[in-house]
Amino acid sequence: MAKLINGNGNPAIYAAEDADMIAALAGDVTGIARVGNQFAATEEDANTIGLADGVIITKEGRRIQLDAGQTDLFTIPSGSTGVTNYYIIGYKLTTAADSTQVCEHFVQKMNSSSETITENTFRGGATDVYVSLYRVTQIGFTIDSVAGLLPELPTINDSSLNPLTPLKTTTFPSDGSILDTYSPTETMRTVFNSDGSISEIYTKDGNVIEHKTIFNTDGSISVVDVPQP
Repeated sequence: MAKLINGNGNPAIYAAEDADMIAALAGDVTGIARVGNQFAATEEDANTIGLADGVIITKEGRRIQLDAGQTDLFTIPSGSTGVTNYYIIGYKLTTAADSTQVCEHFVQKMNSSSETITENTFRGGATDVYVSLYRVTQIGFTIDSVAGLLPELPTINDSSLNPLTPLKTTTFPSDGSILDTYSPTETMRTVFNSDGSISEIYTKDGNVIEHKTIFNTDGSISVVDVPQP
């Protein structure tokens, strides 16, 4: 039976209930809030990456917080001469033996520069939820690059959220695609490819993220990230 969460007959609001409200406000996306240093990454040494303070809101409304002045350290395994390795670092939300949900570090070696880790949800029945923050490329014994994987979450002050302005403008270019424009530097283009797949290309401030939806012959659907040049 449904219940009135914030009625005076309900003794407390639990974490899972609060998460549902945050998810409804933030939308179905995991991102970094504009708080503190926003988990900025620094290379501490050849095998260690430090993340500064910040707040992450997951797509199901869970909040991961690193307090001001604190740094989380992630250790990458030592490399080998002439070998390129790829890692994803982030936070693993897991259910402990006493049924409490806690946050832990994770460093996962990947098979390629485009491979991702699926972010499941507690609400969907998962006991472990992996929130990927950065992709680390290691060449030989050196960390070559640390690339962010999470978007920055908008705030109520963003023009796209201002009730006096449209959320987006949709146009239909002559190539048959659909173009949603949120601001002069932020767009989403939906392209219907000749092979039957659909590409969604998000551009903001010169950065491009492309997802392709593929309708397989066995009836299944695959969604892949398309590497950008």
